[in-house]
Amino acid sequence: MKRYEVQLLGSMPTVLRLSWFPRRILIYTLVRVQHAYRPEVLEVLIRYGVCPTESTSPALVHEFVSDLYRFELRRLREKYVRGVVPKSSYSKHVVALRKKYLLISVPVRHWTIGADTEE
Repeated sequence: MKRYEVQLLGSMPTVLRLSWFPRRILIYTLVRVQHAYRPEVLEVLIRYGVCPTESTSPALVHEFVSDLYRFELRRLREKYVRGVVPKSSYSKHVVALRKKYLLISVPVRHWTIGADTEE
């Protein structure tokens, strides 16, 4: 059985389950998806101002946090170009940002409980 994640407008994320039966009849069912985030992931996300619900896709949260990281990197680069951050300490600031956003390097499948066994 194949599983596809589908985003429907105005509703919770769902999984589209496709089943092929003899004579090539396609049957599908929509099932609501609920994500149980790991407590340590939620603690880190709260530091970024992100509080996902059970219906929030981990991929969407990851994309948001990645955008936030890139925004801060661009802001740091602008400070460097304006001369606010000296060249000698620019790399230290970049490393500090990487450490602050370490969660981005963790694969999304490890953000939720029970995700490791579903593959």
